[in-house]
Amino acid sequence: MTDIFGVVFVITGMIILLFQLNPIIPFIIIMSGVPDIFTQKKAHRLFFEGIKETAEQERKKDYYRSVLLTKDDVKEVKIYNLKNYFINKYNEALKGIFHIVLPIRKQQIKNSIFSGVIVSLGTILPYLWTIHMAIQGTISTGQLVMFMTAIVVIQQQISRTPHTLAGHQDVMNSMEEFLKWIQMEPD
Repeated sequence: MTDIFGVVFVITGMIILLFQLNPIIPFIIIMSGVPDIFTQKKAHRLFFEGIKETAEQERKKDYYRSVLLTKDDVKEVKIYNLKNYFINKYNEALKGIFHIVLPIRKQQIKNSIFSGVIVSLGTILPYLWTIHMAIQGTISTGQLVMFMTAIVVIQQQISRTPHTLAGHQDVMNSMEEFLKWIQMEPD
């Protein structure tokens, strides 16, 4: 939780600094980071759900692999000529995992590309505008460096935010599952 407060504190300071140059620049930078925050949050949720959904297939896959590779089981597999059977079962379990995971990964890639483009535009446009102001002589070289540094710091903090929030989200997802498990009626 202290990470989030640190991020907010730093971003607020840099916004105050950039606000002196132009009030639109902090707004553009922050708004460009918002899709990335939601994309990362959604990606972590999908990853968590994917793990839950593939757990059974993962166990089957691990079992079939262990039967084929464990010293004691290999003897029986050879004796009863079950190698092809377990290889097929392993491949079926692997296909089941891919069937669940690939759509999730494709969606994550699309979301990441979109948010990456937005974040890039949100960084490049204020840079170009600030350089333009320096070329026109509206701001000094020292101010240019200061504003450029503020832009970089805000972008770094905004890119750090999704990872910080994702850690908290992972804990919350696990706690929700744990609560469901605790509240289950005994068999």
